[in-house]
Amino acid sequence: MKLLIIKKFMTGEEIIDLANYLIGEEVFDDTSAPDLIFLNTKKDSIESEYEFEFLKTKATLTSNDLPTDFLMPLGKNSLYIGVIPYNQISLADSIGNTGMNFYIDYTTSKIYLADSTSIVGAILNYIKKTDDITNTSSPVWPKCQEIISYDMSIEYLEGLDYDPINEAKAEKLRTARTKLFNNLININSKMALTSMGMSLNTDLGSLNTDGKVDIYG
Repeated sequence: MKLLIIKKFMTGEEIIDLANYLIGEEVFDDTSAPDLIFLNTKKDSIESEYEFEFLKTKATLTSNDLPTDFLMPLGKNSLYIGVIPYNQISLADSIGNTGMNFYIDYTTSKIYLADSTSIVGAILNYIKKTDDITNTSSPVWPKCQEIISYDMSIEYLEGLDYDPINEAKAEKLRTARTKLFNNLININSKMALTSMGMSLNTDLGSLNTDGKVDIYG
């Protein structure tokens, strides 16, 4: 097994090396397309678990097409106050302020207002889907990229025929994974506070003695 060095920014190859180390044998191969697909499936799953600051973005809609990097909507959106589940579209008329609600058809990657008003020009705030990781590229996370390795190894161990040793190993990995994820959330909270402070400074500015406002970040 390769010499293991956990770095702040890990390539796909290093993420797979760590997953193999956690399992205790060479299970995954960074040159295998299916294994890289599995890695990116885990990456996407983790990115959808929480509204991470480093994945937040927005786009002004020019049509009903969702942005190509759209993963999921944020809790609050400019002009809109809530998402209507696609299977409840027929009930939209019974929901108050339907023009302020939208629904998403994930099968066609389209977004619509509940009352069929044009959505062009609206601002959609959302969590973006990051680029797929290759064996030489890294996730765009600030830290804790090894969570992907833990998720890969945990799912592999859980898929084996029951064995008390493998189950104990999986449980140990789940505990460590929870700590890593909580660490990432703590980092995210600090980023959110920093972002909030910059937003307040930018919005409020600084009133000078001449009555003009300086905008600063």
